[in-house]
Amino acid sequence: MTNRSIGLWCSRPPYGARHRAALVVILVTLAATGCAPEPVSPNIVMFDLDTLRADHLGAYGYPAPTSPRLDALASRGILMRYNYAQAGWTPPSQTSLMTSVYPTVHKVRSQGQMLDPSIPMLAEILRENGYATAGHSQLMGDSFARGFDEYVWRKGEWMDGPIDPDMPAAMQSMRDWATEQTKPFFLFFHSFQVHVPYAPLPEYAARFIGDYDGPLLDRILNRDLLAEINSGQLEVTPEDVAYLIAMCNAELAYVDEQIGQFLDWLDSSGLGENTIVVLVSDHGDEFGEHGALGRHGTLYNEVIRTPVIMAGPGIPEGRVFDQMSRNIDVAPTLLSLAGVPVPESFQGASLRPIWDGTETEGREVFSELAKAQVLIRGRYKFVLKGRHLFDLQEDPTEQNAVRRGAHRDKIREMETRIEALMMELNERAEYTEGSVFLSDEEMRQLRALGYVR
Repeated sequence: MTNRSIGLWCSRPPYGARHRAALVVILVTLAATGCAPEPVSPNIVMFDLDTLRADHLGAYGYPAPTSPRLDALASRGILMRYNYAQAGWTPPSQTSLMTSVYPTVHKVRSQGQMLDPSIPMLAEILRENGYATAGHSQLMGDSFARGFDEYVWRKGEWMDGPIDPDMPAAMQSMRDWATEQTKPFFLFFHSFQVHVPYAPLPEYAARFIGDYDGPLLDRILNRDLLAEINSGQLEVTPEDVAYLIAMCNAELAYVDEQIGQFLDWLDSSGLGENTIVVLVSDHGDEFGEHGALGRHGTLYNEVIRTPVIMAGPGIPEGRVFDQMSRNIDVAPTLLSLAGVPVPESFQGASLRPIWDGTETEGREVFSELAKAQVLIRGRYKFVLKGRHLFDLQEDPTEQNAVRRGAHRDKIREMETRIEALMMELNERAEYTEGSVFLSDEEMRQLRALGYVR
């Protein structure tokens, strides 16, 4: 008897206590002989919003109405309040997110570097374990397409218009693809929509901008605008800064609504009941906290603190966790929920022990750039370059390092831990390679985003 025939037969059970008892005996026997239906693996949908700061979402305490639909998603799942990316800009951070490997090991530190093929990516692992996989993404480079049965690179027109003009069409294509699947699926969506330049639709901009009538109105799409501001060539007022932030918020509100419509469809189609939905990001942007606007590529918390929201089968509802987590923990969590073995290469760990209450020790956070490393343990954050120690409980925005004399032991402890960790990572890095290969078209798109000059 096949699993399918068991399911059909069980849908019309006989009546009466004696018949029910017989049915229980039959089902127990079938299970013991290996004939019972296998558990159905959950579908996984991941929304990856590039350059999204955690603290600009309502669920993370932001006062403006930027994300009502994502906030609702958090209310029926989990939210990791203090999650951190492993790097401060896209290439290394995105690669760590999808491989659960630190940048020193995977060696993808700049645009154009390709991931060593020996390091498995999340989509590859899921596909090898029976998943259909599809990605609709603005990430450039063949590395990010690895493991997907279907990968659509949505280029956009970043020089003089909205970064992601085809988002509704992409969402429709995702719905069509998901409907056709006969296997559990992994569906990945990445967008640069909240990345500069900001060009929200007027109806969204009107919700946040107010009556601003300053000099940035006609320059918002200028690729060099932020560089001119940050270099001091262009002076800005507090009203100008508020306008830039409002434009970013308007972009987020648009994305939030698009994702909300997709989630509505997921529920109405019947797929939502067995689908895990995840929201992540690779980094945020500075908005003046440390003297720059729209800047990333640093390791300040406004850049590396990113959202992780998950909802679906196997995930608690309406829980917010203050334990620290990391982007490298996302992939092992999803594999654990899918019943898929976690590869030995992974350096992150599933978040399930946190929400199950079996993990009481706080996780440490290590984030890095090519020549900078930071370590967060408990309330303290240590910046190796310059040996600066911040007490995040007393100084959450990292404005003033603590006095070294009063914290000499803590500084030495953190410094020793980074040195040991870097030694471990460098040993693992000996077995991986990085190479450079991007097409002319990909390089043009990078220049349009401001990553290459």
